[in-house]
Amino acid sequence: MTHDPNDPNRTRPVDPVTPRDTLNTTHNTTYVEPVEKRSSALPLIIGVLLALALAYFVLQQFTGDDDTVAVDGDTTTVTTTDAPATTAADTAADEAEAAAAQAETAAENAADATENAADDAADAAGAAADDAGEAVDDAITVDEAPATDAPATTAPAAPAPAN
Repeated sequence: MTHDPNDPNRTRPVDPVTPRDTLNTTHNTTYVEPVEKRSSALPLIIGVLLALALAYFVLQQFTGDDDTVAVDGDTTTVTTTDAPATTAADTAADEAEAAAAQAETAAENAADATENAADDAADAAGAAADDAGEAVDDAITVDEAPATDAPATTAPAAPAPAN
């Protein structure tokens, strides 16, 4: 049989392990340490649900519709102003279309200017070719001066200088 010193239901009031007190100054009582209990998750769950409810309430109060309320006597009427629904996407789409139209116009103008410049360059090259052809013709055609019978004279040979 095993001996458990912490057993409160033991039959022998004297502990055989400890020496016997002959004067009976100590009482043979058994001390059991308290066992730590596991904490409940219920307060945490209640706290989280309360925080969610508070957040929902705040969002509902401060992100409501922008309706104007007019009070006339005992009745309450709600009037809403229906402004044209223009969103940022619609505005951006309109601006993109306008920019595309401007870009198309600029491209057409640039193409026309390029075509005109090419025509002008071709005309200038043709005129330069014509002028060059006339210059060649003028260079080939030499106006001959009338021939004169000049006596041919020979110059006497001069002696080379001495150094």
